[in-house]
Amino acid sequence: MYRYFYTVVLGILLGSCSSHTTAIRALKPATITLPDHIQSIGTIDRSMPEKGFSGILEGALTGEQIGQDKRGRQAAIEGFAKTLTQTPRFSIRPIATELTGSKDGSTMSRPLAWTEIDKLCKMYQVDAIAALELFDSDQFFSKSSKNESYKDKEGKEHSRLRYYIDRKMEVRTGFRVYDNVNKDIIDEIVTSGQNSDSGNGLTETDAQNNLRNVYDQVREVGTTSGRIYAQRIAPLYETIHRSFIKKVPTNKDAHEKALNAAKAKDWTKAAEIWNTMASQSTDVKTKGIAAYNMAIVCEAQGKIDLAIDWAKKSYYEHGYKKASRYLVQLKDRKYDLERLEIQMKSRNNT
Repeated sequence: MYRYFYTVVLGILLGSCSSHTTAIRALKPATITLPDHIQSIGTIDRSMPEKGFSGILEGALTGEQIGQDKRGRQAAIEGFAKTLTQTPRFSIRPIATELTGSKDGSTMSRPLAWTEIDKLCKMYQVDAIAALELFDSDQFFSKSSKNESYKDKEGKEHSRLRYYIDRKMEVRTGFRVYDNVNKDIIDEIVTSGQNSDSGNGLTETDAQNNLRNVYDQVREVGTTSGRIYAQRIAPLYETIHRSFIKKVPTNKDAHEKALNAAKAKDWTKAAEIWNTMASQSTDVKTKGIAAYNMAIVCEAQGKIDLAIDWAKKSYYEHGYKKASRYLVQLKDRKYDLERLEIQMKSRNNT
């Protein structure tokens, strides 16, 4: 039995696309590889704490709203189960069972008995159970104020205080995966995530009221936690954006035609033009850019080895420096594809 414990900081990556950017849909391997015999997984929520009055007292001390953790738990298991339905590796069966877990909600309890796991697996015809075993949220506030100037209706300048409140929401989640075939816990992990919000107003009450709804905030972090764990155990599709180089020193007309062909995903025509430019242009930088764009065309067609060859040509033969970073990305993708082949082996053989 092997187990993993680590911390995940949740974040959002924002990107932009242009007419010279192509989107590639790719299956990304999971962080860990589950055994081949696991073809179906049931998901359950076992994170309901056994806390009564002590839980209410804790909420009063930390500012936690009544029902805050419950909504977060629901979001985490829903985000987890929904994300898992998008993987081609397993079949997923969400189990509408809410089980009691940790006594206080802050630590993972002992694993479920194998008799219970076996009962669930036989009832829902699955090979393994993935359980949310811990969900705990806390919120922390920081307050400040500062003078600001403003003008009244007559245009006279005055000074007043503006109040600021920052709220940080921290969430801890714990997951286990029970392999009912080998009677083994094949993954066990506790993760943490956070989300911040701020409000301001002319009174502390106004500043507080301008914060987001706390339930929305905890649900957002909970959903993201569930999605991240799903990515840990299951191959999932992602969209990769690659940007073609738009300008070249020479062969500008041909280059524009190739860009238009790539925009229309006419890879054959785009490749024909850039291949010619990369081999016949008299300008070395133009050759490097053409080879770079050829690498993107090949990647878009799923020809990773050929894409690597073109990126190498762009960087090593023509000295186009931007190809260096792209070459690393392509090698990472090739490594991912090798891992993916292992993870999908049992599914592809069925």
